[in-house]
Amino acid sequence: TAKGSSPSASVSRIDPDDQARGVLDEIVRILGAERAFLFLSADDGKNLTFTAGRDQNRRDLPDAGLISRTALDHALTHRAPLVINTGDGTAVSAAESVVAHGLRSLIVAPILYHARLIGVIYADSRVASGLFAQEDLGILNALANHIAVAMETSRALRLEIQLRSEHAQAQLGETVRRVSADLNSTLGLPDVLSRLLGHVARFVAYDRGVVFLVEGQRARPVASRGFGADELPVEPVALASYRFLEKI
Repeated sequence: TAKGSSPSASVSRIDPDDQARGVLDEIVRILGAERAFLFLSADDGKNLTFTAGRDQNRRDLPDAGLISRTALDHALTHRAPLVINTGDGTAVSAAESVVAHGLRSLIVAPILYHARLIGVIYADSRVASGLFAQEDLGILNALANHIAVAMETSRALRLEIQLRSEHAQAQLGETVRRVSADLNSTLGLPDVLSRLLGHVARFVAYDRGVVFLVEGQRARPVASRGFGADELPVEPVALASYRFLEKI
């Protein structure tokens, strides 16, 4: 088997799904496995969900059919890695799922983060017996740790983004409330528009601003900020007089 290669090729990946696929590809390549699967758990191992699967040709596997559920249960129960080869005399190698699916070699390891089980990583071969050895457990554990760190980093980042979004929404709601209260405190349209123009500066930085009321093909400035007293017309003017108003 192709042992001894470094599992660092997938370290530079950032997206959790890409990381998962990259690690599974590494397992298949380094250990010479036929297939590799990733299962994740959101409840400390009480339930496992198939997350990703890859084969020797770096193709995605749509499901985790025809694998050893006994081996998965062993990883969940004992929270320890395991190597199984047909005919090795162990109870797992003689398990119904191993025999029925024609599995010759398989290796499985829990994914632990600070003693909390977040998933299981599994690889097998239906071609050769004796494919995996005890020393391969170190490689599988290293890759499982890599997945654990990547998943927890992604979870923490999603949580931070959610908290920031909720904070921003709360701030926006408070700003809208203040703007509404300010505008409702006056009945004069010019005053309302002037105050509205002032509030716009909270969201969009500008040097000068003006509010026009459009009447047919003419426009009349009713509120402004940053303009001199003689820079804007007093009477309505044709929309064509202002290039930026022509498309209104």
